[in-house]
Amino acid sequence: MGRRIDTSPPKVCASCLAIALLALAAPRVARADDADRAPVIVIDLAADAAITAHVFGAARTAPAGLIAYALGAPIVHAAHGKWARAGESLGVRMAVPLIGAAIGCEATGGTSRSRDDDDDSGCWLGLPIGLAAGMVIAQVFDAAYLSRASDQPPTRMLTLGASF
Repeated sequence: MGRRIDTSPPKVCASCLAIALLALAAPRVARADDADRAPVIVIDLAADAAITAHVFGAARTAPAGLIAYALGAPIVHAAHGKWARAGESLGVRMAVPLIGAAIGCEATGGTSRSRDDDDDSGCWLGLPIGLAAGMVIAQVFDAAYLSRASDQPPTRMLTLGASF
């Protein structure tokens, strides 16, 4: 048999941190303004791996994965000097999963029952599905839209000269 991989929370957190640091130190490809896309994707994949490992019982890494999901991309944007996008990223990463959870809960009939009915088991099925879908949508939006090059047009100069 093969060697068992140690999935203790400190080692998984250290691995995620190492991946994030490597992504931040990666050479700048494409344009200088577009340099935060690759680190955002790497951090999101590490966060997704940590959350998935917890869901399937391989490790207790959900807290580390959720922290990496919520703060990883905003920190990358801030490190690249895009403070407004860091705030937008944090807002999107908080709001979209909550909206997804509400939609998932409503879609499974969790809140449409009468007040006398104490069985809200329908909401507990749609809630995590909507939350997960909202997290994925926020990650895709962040990588595709918020990690784009800046909206500022390049500066143009007009030079006038004469020769004698």
